[in-house]
Amino acid sequence: MSKSKKAIIGIVIAVVALALVLAPVLIITGNKKKAENERVAALKQQAAQFDATVVSIGAVTLEDENTITTARATYDGFTDETKGYTTKYKMLTAAEEQLATLLSARKQDTEKTDKAVSDIKNDVAKVTEQLNAIKTAKANNTAPSGTFDKALITNARNTYNSLTSEERASVPTETVKALEDAEAEIARQEQEAQEAAAKAAEEEAARKAQEQKELEEKQRAEAERAAEEARQAEAARRAEEAKQAANTEQSGGNNGNTGNTGGDAEVGKYGEAPEGYTQERWNRVNEGAEETFGEGHHIPRPGELKF
Repeated sequence: MSKSKKAIIGIVIAVVALALVLAPVLIITGNKKKAENERVAALKQQAAQFDATVVSIGAVTLEDENTITTARATYDGFTDETKGYTTKYKMLTAAEEQLATLLSARKQDTEKTDKAVSDIKNDVAKVTEQLNAIKTAKANNTAPSGTFDKALITNARNTYNSLTSEERASVPTETVKALEDAEAEIARQEQEAQEAAAKAAEEEAARKAQEQKELEEKQRAEAERAAEEARQAEAARRAEEAKQAANTEQSGGNNGNTGNTGGDAEVGKYGEAPEGYTQERWNRVNEGAEETFGEGHHIPRPGELKF
């Protein structure tokens, strides 16, 4: 074998030996690079999933609270390297701000609703207690110690009506029933009070009518008494005139002067004397009536009195 062939064979053997030595190293290096690529790809996949979740939120509503909270927890669990692969972190923070605003508004609404429900319960409970006290007093025939505050029930009803259907669901069923029962009881008591007032007014009118009737009867009786007194006075006057005339005749006086000495009296404000009266006597009797009963009173003419 020539020297050149031996040299070639030596080189081949050396190359093969070197390949055998380097092959494991190359395999190990390739495997490491592959693993690194797979690791990075996995991190990028996690970041891409995070980005896709944030993008899916869109316009933020309260229903997105769980999604946003989960996205935040996912991001906070990332390594710095993974975080570096994300591209929607700013979108997440913006969504969180919008959610915070919505949650604050919901909290205020909840507090407002809770207060409204509390006010309704308190007002209804207070008026229910007042109404029960009144009913108990009436049942025991005792005077109520107080009255009901209708304004509280009116406020409770207005507050309840101002709530949305969802908010009304927060009001206990027993409270709503108590509100309705209180409204019905107030309406019943008001109706009862109106009827009592109408009855009292009717009784008062009847009382006044009776008083007026009694007054008129008293005035008629007084007029009759005055008329009777006037008749008696006139009879006494005539008797006295007759007695004087008789005495005059007995004493030899002028027997022609036995007529009515008052017949020529003037007709005054009492009008012309009715039958049975001289003008002078009619005027005098009516003057006596005015002195006794006051100006404007006069002796009834025959036919004026009705019995």
